[in-house]
Amino acid sequence: GAIGGSSRTFTLVTAAMDHTHASETVETLRFGEHCASVTNQARQHVTSLAEAVAAIDSALALCEAGIASLVARGKGEIPALKTLQAKRAALARRRADLSVTPAS
Repeated sequence: GAIGGSSRTFTLVTAAMDHTHASETVETLRFGEHCASVTNQARQHVTSLAEAVAAIDSALALCEAGIASLVARGKGEIPALKTLQAKRAALARRRADLSVTPAS
């Protein structure tokens, strides 16, 4: 279902003491019981530094190819070029952050 998977899920249910909301309150409490019975085996997705750098380098190459293609076709003023340039800049920052090793 939608609850569970490889994540930590928190569900908060609230109930009204007013009798006019009794049926909704009962349904809400049943939903809360159902949520409390959900169990999962969350796994942390671990990627090596080398894999992360390779993925970013690949994405950078695609951005640069797209930018070069747009410029070569005289499309230097369209929003897609600015979007690709911003994506390239963000990827370059992320790549630089991965290149910095923490001091021991």
